[in-house]
Amino acid sequence: MRLSVLMITYNHEKFISQAVESVLMQETEFEYELVIAEDCSTDRTKDILLEYKNRFPEKIKLIANKKNVGLIKNFINGYKACQGKYIALIEGDDYWTDKNKLQMQIDFIERNPALSMCFTDCSVMDENEIVLRDRVPLDKRKNLTQKEILSGYCPPFLTSLIKKDLIDEFPHGIYKIINLDFFLFNLITDFGDAGYIDKNTGNYRIHEGGIWSRKSESYYLMNNLKVRLALLDYFPKHKQVLLPVVNSYYSQLLMHYAKNRSIRILPLYFRLVLTDLKFLDFNFINILAHLLRNILFLK
Repeated sequence: MRLSVLMITYNHEKFISQAVESVLMQETEFEYELVIAEDCSTDRTKDILLEYKNRFPEKIKLIANKKNVGLIKNFINGYKACQGKYIALIEGDDYWTDKNKLQMQIDFIERNPALSMCFTDCSVMDENEIVLRDRVPLDKRKNLTQKEILSGYCPPFLTSLIKKDLIDEFPHGIYKIINLDFFLFNLITDFGDAGYIDKNTGNYRIHEGGIWSRKSESYYLMNNLKVRLALLDYFPKHKQVLLPVVNSYYSQLLMHYAKNRSIRILPLYFRLVLTDLKFLDFNFINILAHLLRNILFLK
């Protein structure tokens, strides 16, 4: 099998048909499979997918979990079921808009064998399909190295195509995070750059049920910190790239907790002390010390 499309989904009944149809509309010179990892949704997502499976039994492979296993394990189950040399990624609440997307990406990556993956532009839209942005950032419209991705930019998941044989087993650290795409693409680009195709091929949807929707600032900061710590543990060779980012997230979290007089600042502070502090701004450390005195009611 030359290509697998891996779709991960949970509670996407409002969007899943559009996602599946956008895969089925692809026009290619090769056969491809659609592997759908469905994580025991509590809505009608599974029922809708069973209807598609019955209509396209040769095209669709449905992995329906009997219990909810979470984003990471669901993805890995689907990944292992893929038979293709390449895997195109998509979630059940997003969709592709270009019928030639898969053919274009396969042609591109096979013309550039040193690449480990490739991605295209996409639009970002809200639940009412109002477009908020239709391009990736200007300075990211190019081939990206692993160090550029480690520094903070993550290519769009829904337009990314990766080489499957680059990863046989996933490191244990992946189970500690929810930022799947960022961790995955850093693993992949350890073997080659991520190639950029200057074309918009899909729509990323922001909606109430999304993984980051209605999350607090501390939740966002903590999970971005966790994925960087996992990468720091897995890629000690990239310490110089990762430590400034790790310390920046520590700093932002500490400031957040201090301003909200949260006792959670204490274990976080001691975790920071155990990391390399040399990238921190000492003006910030002085401010932090003052905030710590306040939260501990010290004079």
